[in-house]
Amino acid sequence: MKTCPKCGAIANDDEFFCSSCNASLPDTPADPTAATQYPGYYGNQTATASSKQEFLKMPQNKSLRGSCRAAAICCYIVGGVSLIVMLLTGELLTLLDIALVVGLGLGIHLKQSRACAVVLLIYAAISTLFYLIMYGRFGGWLLLVAGILAVVYTFKVEKAWQQYLLNPQAMNQQPYQYQQPYQQPYQQPYQQPYQQPYPQQPDYTAAPQDPSAPPESSDDR
Repeated sequence: MKTCPKCGAIANDDEFFCSSCNASLPDTPADPTAATQYPGYYGNQTATASSKQEFLKMPQNKSLRGSCRAAAICCYIVGGVSLIVMLLTGELLTLLDIALVVGLGLGIHLKQSRACAVVLLIYAAISTLFYLIMYGRFGGWLLLVAGILAVVYTFKVEKAWQQYLLNPQAMNQQPYQYQQPYQQPYQQPYQQPYQQPYPQQPDYTAAPQDPSAPPESSDDR
């Protein structure tokens, strides 16, 4: 089988042009044991995605990767604060909580593990309920937020990964962007600027009249 280098469609070995985009096909068929290659999200660059971690490195999965990282960072913050409290109070049992929270955060950060996300959410809910019953206040909210965030986005990652395995080419198509039709910018019609009438100049070539002479009458003419 051959693979179209332009659109990624599958063609038979005896075909020389792609039936989808009419591009010329390579002479040698594609290696079925090689990793899946597909047109990149930008330009004509190629990339491979043979694992979930490589799949998340695609530019279109940046938001999923960032959300899982944000949930893990919340776990690291909670672990750091708990470590400071343990050093101040001397409660060594807090070390178990720190190890559990940081370990779950690493599983979410590095592997996008749904199991770690579910365990983190359950542990955060129990901790919040314990604070509410024992101290009468809402505590551990940051860990609860991290658990909710981790559950939502680790399941989204798994769903996107399964869809990619079923149809890799669907992930490689650029999203349609609506382009507004070009409109001629409005141009105000040209108006002749107002020009003040030029004052009439006196005729200096005519002979001056005597102001004491009587005006001419029509009978004299």
